[in-house]
Amino acid sequence: MEQLEKKGAPASGENAGEAGKKPKPYFTVRVNKWLFAVALLIALVLLVRHFYLVVRVGIFLIALTVTMAFVFFISLQTATKPNNNVILNITLPREVHQEPGVLEIVGKFKKTCLLIFLASLAPVPALAFIRMPSMVILFVFAWFAAMFVAYNWAVKVYSGRLASLKREKGWLVGETHTVTVDLEVTKAKARMAVSRLWFLPSLAAAAFLLAYCLAYAKEFLALGITAVVAVMVYNFLYTLTVRERTRAYSEDAEVNMAVTRIAIKYWSLCWTVLAGVNVAVMATILIASRTYNEILGIVGVGGMILATLSGILVTHSKIQDTQNRLLTGDRTITVDEDYYWTGGLYNNPNDSRVLVPKRIGIGQTINLGTRTGRLVYFGTLIGVPVLLLGMFLLFLRLDTADFALTIQDNQVEIHAPLYGYKFPLNDIRSIAMVDTLPGGTRTNGASTSRYNLGNFNLKGYGRSKVYVYKNQPQYIVLELPDLYIFFSARSPEATQQYYELLINSMDKR
Repeated sequence: MEQLEKKGAPASGENAGEAGKKPKPYFTVRVNKWLFAVALLIALVLLVRHFYLVVRVGIFLIALTVTMAFVFFISLQTATKPNNNVILNITLPREVHQEPGVLEIVGKFKKTCLLIFLASLAPVPALAFIRMPSMVILFVFAWFAAMFVAYNWAVKVYSGRLASLKREKGWLVGETHTVTVDLEVTKAKARMAVSRLWFLPSLAAAAFLLAYCLAYAKEFLALGITAVVAVMVYNFLYTLTVRERTRAYSEDAEVNMAVTRIAIKYWSLCWTVLAGVNVAVMATILIASRTYNEILGIVGVGGMILATLSGILVTHSKIQDTQNRLLTGDRTITVDEDYYWTGGLYNNPNDSRVLVPKRIGIGQTINLGTRTGRLVYFGTLIGVPVLLLGMFLLFLRLDTADFALTIQDNQVEIHAPLYGYKFPLNDIRSIAMVDTLPGGTRTNGASTSRYNLGNFNLKGYGRSKVYVYKNQPQYIVLELPDLYIFFSARSPEATQQYYELLINSMDKR
């Protein structure tokens, strides 16, 4: 093979103890993927709670949570199948994969994961009875924390047993502390990816969506911004995929070229397609909001989730199957990298790659041995809990607050968390009581099974500010210049008192 470059510490052995110290993990608790998952699940919960029409919200929450639990269970099952000679996070020689001791440990790991999965489903039905978003966030976080502890305990226990068996049997696998790079393949990587120009249609569509929101629908500006940011994020992933140095998997340069071509081609295609999908979904949500079509909104959000998960899963499976088929010859380069893995974390300062294939699960993980990897990891580790805590405190305040209305010095003031509003009494053009809330979409605020609060676009009314508790028989409607206000108290009696206060104050004008 032309131009192989090796770098790193000397080969390991009994006398190599002082050849180099094992890099200390920056954070031994492997929480990054779980924190991402918690944030994703909570975001999906809030989206589903916003876009429901007939089916009870609790049913959606249960279905979503069960789906996520199943995804994590299946993800962990991938660790039991050989992937580049790695089983349960431990590198083993190909000829011992079917050893009785190995199969016994793998079988017990599968049974343990199944028990954890079934146990994780037990508390899920409680979501059908939780009506406060703050409690939903707390429940989901506690539920994921329990799954994290249980699954990581299982990985630690059975990976440790397999590592002990490997040492006991003396199963040595190739070189250690070594990163082998095929320089010829690295130089050719840029030609293997789909063209970056494939991002142009997505970027143009996102820019058009942002411009449209700025000109005609400022209340939906967040959708345009999200579309542009999504294209930038997927372009960044594309850049990481193309620029990073390529590992040598075989002494045959043609095999290295084929393995790398498959990975680069499919990951770059995946990122470009998902960029377009996200822009299309933002446009779909905008259309659904403008036309009061909640079913279309559900289809859009569901399509984005399905397309993203399916795209990553199909890409990963296609690459793994092809690479495993190609890397079966005697000239395959096997490197024992157990030294650099702590559970799901990879920390190899001799490896310049920022993203590396996961040993457990689907997709890629970050290399803590790189500066960029550390920034991403610790940014996530700090940012996600802060975000979740902020969301919990915000919704706790919303869940426990009362909406109130006062009139003083001909000024009407509505008291509510974050979305309080004040306007002159003389601006009221009409006042009425209605029995039902009109359909529409929330542009900014909170919409739960108990209350609606914030800025809405309501069918038959248009731009509106809403301060109502749901399932009440009457709601006050105030017509202002270019704006409607919907208001109700916790009880019909209190709502009637506010209505009479407004009527009497208008009569005294």
